Amino acid sequence: MRLRGCLAILYKEIIHMVRDPATMLFAMLPPIVQVIAFGFAISTDVRNLPTIVHDQDVRRMSRELIDSFENTGVFRIERHVHSHEELMRLLVEGKAAVGIEIPPDYSSRRQKGEGVSIGVFIDGSNNTIALQAMSTANGVGFQSVKSQEARKRGPGAIDVRPRVLFNPDLLSANFFVPGIIGVAIQLSLTMLVAFAIVREREIGTLEQLMVSPATRLALLLGKVAPYVIFAFMEMGILMVVMRFVFGIRMQGDPWLLFFLSGIFALAVIGIGLLISALAKNQVQATQMAIATLLPSIFFSGFIYPRETMPLFFFTLSYLLPLTYFLDILRGIILRGAELGHLLRSVVPLSVMAAGLLSVSILKFRKRLD
Repeated sequence: MRLRGCLAILYKEIIHMVRDPATMLFAMLPPIVQVIAFGFAISTDVRNLPTIVHDQDVRRMSRELIDSFENTGVFRIERHVHSHEELMRLLVEGKAAVGIEIPPDYSSRRQKGEGVSIGVFIDGSNNTIALQAMSTANGVGFQSVKSQEARKRGPGAIDVRPRVLFNPDLLSANFFVPGIIGVAIQLSLTMLVAFAIVREREIGTLEQLMVSPATRLALLLGKVAPYVIFAFMEMGILMVVMRFVFGIRMQGDPWLLFFLSGIFALAVIGIGLLISALAKNQVQATQMAIATLLPSIFFSGFIYPRETMPLFFFTLSYLLPLTYFLDILRGIILRGAELGHLLRSVVPLSVMAAGLLSVSILKFRKRLD
């Protein structure tokens, strides 16, 4: 009898699963896609770091040195600049991860058999990238010493002097904690917005709101506004934790960061509304929220350098709001970047927020109708 009861329950559960194929699809498909995608995309090998060069020598030997850096595969020379100030500005803006500065007497000193110092400025915001860049740059200088010893005479050795900027102690917390702030806001807001509306639909209170005197737009704004306030409160609390628990000082303007956090919050709320319009129940809402969160964590540059990803996944990362918000967070907190330095992240994030909100509002209002 006991076994018969167990089999009956088992049969009933199978019937429920068969009758809800959408939930089964959302449970089975995302893990398969994620394993395949993350297996191809995730790599800890640092390659093709965007690099700028301030070559004050501009002769054959300095060009050979630049080729030596690029031939390592770690550095990708993107542009040449004409001043130290321009080099530092591009590093602050996040448009380059490494800056190489060659002195004006580089060729003449090497031809005399004298050693010469080369400045290598490294963005320490990502300690993994910084360590690899520093090690490879030192390797270029070490090879010149070996070559000089092998020849006994000839060009002098290169003394590479790496200087880590923005995170000179290469603390991993300085890289991860600002990123965790963005991930935490996306996770909490997406879940809260999606669950709030799906839950009201399940228990029937959403229909009661629909027959109230409030218009559709007023209903939607009333549902969304508390979560924008919640996002600002959460941002403030996380900033206090970052400062007093981890000892990370903000180098830029905190009010600018709060303002740009609001834009990111609107984009995430748009994702939550879209999920609530598509999901039939809270289980599906959870699965959809996780399906949107995991690509954001792995493809946005939160953990793994985007430069190491295959071209397809590197391009895909531009479709994620978190990609731009991480650049804003690390830019303001670690590099002291200003609004003008962050426009390449602020503009697409704003467009994305407007687009996601518009699509989700239309979808949500259609669902209400």
